[in-house]
Amino acid sequence: IPFPIGTAAQFIGPCTSKFGDRKMKKKLHDMLLTVAQCATPKFVIMRVLNAARKLKSPLQIEDILHFFGTCCEDFGPMHCPVKSIAVYAAGEHGLEHKTPKIKSKAESLLTDMYKMTGGKVILVIRETSNTRGKNFADSLEEIDISNTLSVKKKDSKRKINVINTG
Repeated sequence: IPFPIGTAAQFIGPCTSKFGDRKMKKKLHDMLLTVAQCATPKFVIMRVLNAARKLKSPLQIEDILHFFGTCCEDFGPMHCPVKSIAVYAAGEHGLEHKTPKIKSKAESLLTDMYKMTGGKVILVIRETSNTRGKNFADSLEEIDISNTLSVKKKDSKRKINVINTG
């Protein structure tokens, strides 16, 4: 049975409000990662991003940043919308957030993404963020990533089975 992508599009947005719920966290992440395997990580991440822009709770934002990191790690950055994630993490839901824990989580996510993809993350931070972000981008440039940039498809923990219907 082909995966009904239209149905997934209808429930991903409302599910986003459950990020940060301690009881639902593991189940929510597992469900969305499974949907990402069927419908592509980019499809799921873009819908989560669109819904997440309205969320204000630090717990929800922290959990979403964690989820994005898991997606990049499990599927590899080539299957994720790296620029969109970096814009979110460098903006008001990340580096510019007033909560230190959110800033720290955003820095961790952006550092991991930088190690996987290289300089494009720094460019996004410089375009998107304030002085704090620019200082953070400067510190990223000092990290030697020459031996970590070679993330290959075979290194992905999850495989994508793109069988879906419009």
